[in-house]
Amino acid sequence: AHPSRVAMLLNVSPDHLDRYASYEDYAETKLRVFDGLTDDGLALLDAEDPRTTATAERLGRNADTLAQVGHRGLHIEGDGPGVALHVGDDPAYARALLRLPGRHNAKNALFALAAARHLGLDPSQCAHGLESFEGLPHRMAFVRELAGVRYYNDSKATNVASALASLGGLCEPLVLIAGGRAK
Repeated sequence: AHPSRVAMLLNVSPDHLDRYASYEDYAETKLRVFDGLTDDGLALLDAEDPRTTATAERLGRNADTLAQVGHRGLHIEGDGPGVALHVGDDPAYARALLRLPGRHNAKNALFALAAARHLGLDPSQCAHGLESFEGLPHRMAFVRELAGVRYYNDSKATNVASALASLGGLCEPLVLIAGGRAK
């Protein structure tokens, strides 16, 4: 027997269109992530993405094998970055365990927690994973604090949607320094 599998779609935004015939073609390509799921596999979707309802219906999976992050049992408690992450019947995971700023990182953590729980990790292992994850270079990476100002490097935010997601999860007043070329 094979172990259960998880496939997830975090978002579909108009990015990488220089490599696809159209936005629809790009979206269809991303949806292929679900093609390899077995009957006991878990499909994870973002409840806040406009394509979620149509994708959920198209997948035709039951409540045990399809979950929507940001909906019912998989949600962030509180505003801004949140104060707790809720995953099914688990005790709430304190948002402070995750050292990465922003609500988008809390949502990404919910996807990871839901996948880990489906694959059999226990809540203490999940909490340890949250606590020990350092994030990726140049993705809302804390640089330093100087004179009460916190500086972050988010140079991996290579499109408007990524930059907005990063900024949307911060509660403090901010100044954005941005550059690059429009895609």
